Amino acid sequence: MNLESSARLIIETLRDSLSGYDMSQCAISFSGGLDSSILMKICDNEPVAYTVGFPGSRDFENSERASSMMGFTTWKILLSDDIMKKYAKELVAGYPDITIGELGYELVLYTILKNVKQEYIIVGQGADELFYGYKRLINSDFPDNAAHIKTLLDKTLPRESRMASDLGKELVAPFSDMRTMNIAMSIDRSIHTDGQNGKLVLRRAARILGLPEEICSVEKKAAQYGSGTSRWLKKNFMD
Repeated sequence: MNLESSARLIIETLRDSLSGYDMSQCAISFSGGLDSSILMKICDNEPVAYTVGFPGSRDFENSERASSMMGFTTWKILLSDDIMKKYAKELVAGYPDITIGELGYELVLYTILKNVKQEYIIVGQGADELFYGYKRLINSDFPDNAAHIKTLLDKTLPRESRMASDLGKELVAPFSDMRTMNIAMSIDRSIHTDGQNGKLVLRRAARILGLPEEICSVEKKAAQYGSGTSRWLKKNFMD
């Protein structure tokens, strides 16, 4: 498959994986980045979009800009020192396998799960692992993404699904749907990344969907950095 056919097939598969859900019962974790914007576009902007962060965080700025361009409203869930202390302690107590490195991004998901009323939460989990979003995967020293996919399937997704279930919610992760995963893993690495940039398939998919170029070319920023949770953890939770 070439870049164009790969991108169109991924769009089709993502649509199929979301087609069985009543969007009035769905929320979406929306950062204003590439992955969540693709999912929101495929869902015709119907899910309720939520962004988590500290006041002035990059994710708030990006989500506000992207939602304005795409034509929907994003609801902000504000983080504070007290909320972070409470949620961090709950996560560590409830999920003993979680590491400090994982806590930053899991706090973002946990905050959404704790605060939204919708039963189904659409998330972008798997996009970075499968489509070469991490800088270390773009680097030629890493020949493939097998180890990252194994961690996703064996540890991250099971824990996050358990987190959602414990709070009476269900995660919807279209990028981690087995059909999407099988297609992504069948695409040659040279199509996923040119050695300088990653997620080439998803960027092409975004352009096919008609998303603004600013979103199609946006730089990857992990949830823990965009929301500000990583900075908070370094100051308050790593003593």
